[in-house]
Parts: sequence; C-alpha cells; structure tokens
Amino acid sequence: MCSSDLLANGKVWGFGNGSFGQMGTGEEGNLDMMIPSILPQLARHYTNDIAAGAAYSLALTSGWLMKMG
Repeated sequence: MCSSDLLANGKVWGFGNGSFGQMGTGEEGNLDMMIPSILPQLARHYTNDIAAGAAYSLALTSGWLMKMG
C-alpha cells in the first residue's frame, strides 16, 4: 500500500510500498519508499488532482491523465 500527497505547488510526494509500479518511479518489484519523496514521473508536471486504488495511482496534470501501476 502506498500514499501520495498533492501539495499546493502541484508537486506530488509519495511513500509506502510500490510493488506494482504505482509509486511512479518507473520500477516494479519490492520497492519500499519509507521517506516521502517527490515522485519522479510527475516532477516536471503541475498536478491538479490525484487518485489511487490498491495497485495503481492516477494523476491529472495540465493536459494529461497519467496512470502508474
């Protein structure tokens, strides 16, 4: 399970288990991010909204809907 936080500046920080690629790091497998970090796939975008399920995350950026996981 992972968590993501959308900040007022449009950046998304994430932490937790990303074993299905839902953290947006470009990696799958036994990935644990216990310290919140800016999600690299979203770092260059202004994000308007985020949503998540058990094995995926969604991010609505200016002009794009991005799915991770």
